[in-house]
Amino acid sequence: MRRFVLNIAILTVSALLVFAIVQNYISFRDRQRAELCRDKYLWNKAEKFFRKSISANPYNSNYYSDYADFLLYQSNFSKNTGELLLLAGDLYARAYSLNPCWREYPLKIAQVKIRLTGIAGKEFPKTLGKLSEEAMEFFRKAYANDPNGFNTSYVIGYYGIQIYNILRGNDKDFIAGRLKYSLNERPWYSVYIYPIVWNSTKQYSVLEKITPDTLITNELLFLFMTQDPELIKQWHGQYKKIQELKQNADTDELNGKKARIEEIKDKLLSVLDEANGKNIDGSIWVGISEQGDQDISGGNMFFNGIVFGAAGFSPGKSEIKISAKGAKSDDMWPYMIVLLDDEIIGETFVKTDDWSEYSFSINSDGGPKIISIMFINDGGNEKEDRNLYIGDAWVEKIK
Repeated sequence: MRRFVLNIAILTVSALLVFAIVQNYISFRDRQRAELCRDKYLWNKAEKFFRKSISANPYNSNYYSDYADFLLYQSNFSKNTGELLLLAGDLYARAYSLNPCWREYPLKIAQVKIRLTGIAGKEFPKTLGKLSEEAMEFFRKAYANDPNGFNTSYVIGYYGIQIYNILRGNDKDFIAGRLKYSLNERPWYSVYIYPIVWNSTKQYSVLEKITPDTLITNELLFLFMTQDPELIKQWHGQYKKIQELKQNADTDELNGKKARIEEIKDKLLSVLDEANGKNIDGSIWVGISEQGDQDISGGNMFFNGIVFGAAGFSPGKSEIKISAKGAKSDDMWPYMIVLLDDEIIGETFVKTDDWSEYSFSINSDGGPKIISIMFINDGGNEKEDRNLYIGDAWVEKIK
């Protein structure tokens, strides 16, 4: 009798084991079929096979997640975006309940919530607050599971910034902190982070907030700012911060650039012709690149940098008139900044490829002075190159 019972038990366990193996194989096969149909845009068939894979193995969290990924992708092309997102969210939640330690699931749920805020903002604005709170709840769960992971922080920041303007203070700080962490770990991710932050918030203060106090990240932020017609006008503070960081670094490169600039200024002032001192011929502009590794001559500014000229001034009010032209790229013209003895007296886009005159009023104590012109938004693409060209300049006394 005991042997009979033992045999029955062995046969039962064996049958269950075989059944489990067969079911796993069927589920795996159906998922492969679903992926093939998805790649061919046979979405109805793909959905059928995703459902079958779950039915065959309802305790595998990956199958729920795979089906949800498919719905999330499909929602980009469907008119029923909201329904697909809600279903995807339910599937991710099921996957999370089966495997609560896997950090991807709360991240995915939060992404769905954020996508839904885009729909709710138009149709159900009263639900925005609830959706954003739920998204933040799952972001914090993902972070708790993986506090030092770059990918987790990047995803939290990248998607969280899209609802930044409707978040509370603590949640805003959390999102900004994850982006700052990401930039500190991988500064080159600025090409992805800065555009989404600016497009989502339109606040330079947020760009400052997420940028670590390192030279490379602040230079990358400055580069991003100078390629945007709105942001470039706020260049002053960012440029100053970069100079302070460089000063603290006290690099040989910086010291060499400073010495070269002083040499240029001294030479210009020493040869200033008193008879024609109020005019600067376009061919005598001389300068240096922003990095200090290339010289600029004749006012042809093919890269970011600064050129210098010397002129004599009468005491009182005068006008500095500068002839300039530009070459644009990506629908953006070169930005010209004019300084007199290192003090900014004006700035403007040079929006023409023909020589044009630009005037800047000053009130001077008179005497020989250095006129400097900075170019800060060099850029280009395969067909265009943004450049700034400086021609003649002259000083006229205002009576």
